[in-house]
Amino acid sequence: MPEKIKKRPLLKNYFLYLSVFTIEIIIVVLYFTIKNRDILINSALIEKYNLSHTYPEEFDALMEAYRTTISHYYLMAAIIILSVLFMAAAIHILMKKRSAASEKIDRLRVVAENSDVIKKSEQKYRSLFENNGNAIIVVATDEIITDCNRKFAELLGYNDISQIVNRINWKEVVHADDIQRVQGYDSLRRISPEKAPEEYTMKLLRKDGGFKHVIVSVIVTHDTEQLASIVDITELVKKDAALKEHENLLQQANEIASLGSWSYFAETKKLVISDEFVKLVNISYEDISDMTIDILREKYMFVQFCDAVENALESGNSVDTEITYLNEKSDKSDKTVYFRLITGQDKFSKGKNQITGIIQDISNRKKIENEIRRANRDLKNLLYVATHDMQIPMVSIGGFAKILQRKSAESGLDKDTLDNIGRIVENVRKMNNILNNIFHVSGVKSFKQNFDTFDTVSIIDRAIEQVSSLKEKHSASIEIVNSPKIPNVHADRENFILLFRHLFSNALNHGGKNIRTGYNPEKGFYVQDDGTGMKKEDIERVFFRKDTEDGSSDGSGKNTLGLAFCRKIIDEHNGEIFAESEGVNKGLTVYFTLSKELIRD
Repeated sequence: MPEKIKKRPLLKNYFLYLSVFTIEIIIVVLYFTIKNRDILINSALIEKYNLSHTYPEEFDALMEAYRTTISHYYLMAAIIILSVLFMAAAIHILMKKRSAASEKIDRLRVVAENSDVIKKSEQKYRSLFENNGNAIIVVATDEIITDCNRKFAELLGYNDISQIVNRINWKEVVHADDIQRVQGYDSLRRISPEKAPEEYTMKLLRKDGGFKHVIVSVIVTHDTEQLASIVDITELVKKDAALKEHENLLQQANEIASLGSWSYFAETKKLVISDEFVKLVNISYEDISDMTIDILREKYMFVQFCDAVENALESGNSVDTEITYLNEKSDKSDKTVYFRLITGQDKFSKGKNQITGIIQDISNRKKIENEIRRANRDLKNLLYVATHDMQIPMVSIGGFAKILQRKSAESGLDKDTLDNIGRIVENVRKMNNILNNIFHVSGVKSFKQNFDTFDTVSIIDRAIEQVSSLKEKHSASIEIVNSPKIPNVHADRENFILLFRHLFSNALNHGGKNIRTGYNPEKGFYVQDDGTGMKKEDIERVFFRKDTEDGSSDGSGKNTLGLAFCRKIIDEHNGEIFAESEGVNKGLTVYFTLSKELIRD
């Protein structure tokens, strides 16, 4: 904050000087009055000036002259006092005007300095937008491109972004082969964003009539604008096309070379294996002729293979599954080998059961898949951290922008300046909304997926404990119904706590006073409240819609952001989540199920 202009010492203290001068005059008058009050009495005047021999007529004239002189002195003193007071009032008004002018100058200095801060911040984040490395665009609800960076303009073959922004419709740059698919994604993203793909490939039309192969990643902001990041993969596609035939031949050769055949005879437990099987599992040649399922299990610890073969023989069903094997004899740092196991079965009329099949080494493919999965997780974590860190300066910018807007209104600036400051505030709000969307989306995707078996009731107790302050605030109760009948589950423990916590918070925040939770064998786990409820026609969309910007509900009567988190957690457990309500103010019951193998009675 700039220092105020210092007032001149003379002007600052003049009022004090005049006040002291006035007081001195008053003191002199009072002193003169006290000293001369007796003179006005006849006897005192006669004694003082020895006027006893004066005639009465002369004495009366002398007294009248003296009184007149005294009255003139008082009148002069009064005039001087009034003049001083008038001067003091005039100086006070002058000082007040000077102070108001100084404050106005201070406000203008604040406006100027904060304008520089906002301008520098906009330049900083515009630089981030421009130098991102990827092509970035913003598409409005009418599919007009409202903003883009130079990378996107270069991708389309334009020299300046002004040739694109607010001039080109998004559909105009999508290749005819992809237009229906992309429009379907866009429509689905606005209605049910959880169902729409986060990224997809397409062909992007250029100004010269050619096209580029790209990967598009899209998010929807609060005001339904879409922010898209576009990566050019044209060169990769060309190289992929050039090598495709060679790769197919190589893949076929590798598959043939990595197939090991085997036959298992249940009656003798004899296992006949091919030379390739021997190489894949590093079996000693001395064991080949006498190989049995027990030797393979106990000596070579190929337990998953043995269990899968015996289960297939017992069930009578063919198997196509993936198994792993720890190859201790391997000289590689990663000794885990991934196999694809395929079985077929023949039953002989003499009662002898035989099962045959193949195993294929898919370690390279699995390791590539794991690397891709790990890279995706790292990218999502990086996005999550980056958006979180970017929110901190955005909060500061937003605060300065609002101060600037308020101070500008008070200082009486012209309408154009006020409108420009208003645009700054609005753009800061939009940028913050975009960051919040990225932050929440990236946060929802970052699930640990550490599954273990646990007591569901204890998890519910922990979730109730975490919402205890909210429960007390609303004077509500949460009851676990028939807890012995609630089954244990094999799931992600931390996300299961988060699931119940969101469901309890949702019920408490929307009028629930008596909340019940338990397990229904037909419908699954449930959380039931007696709160605001919702219209039946809104129930199907409650797990997809987003909150409004002020944090209120979207009209359905429920905080759907928390319910969207719940849906994501259930999706990760291959389950279903749904809600039931009899109508507004009749409560809501949310049910969810997990895949059957995760329920442990």
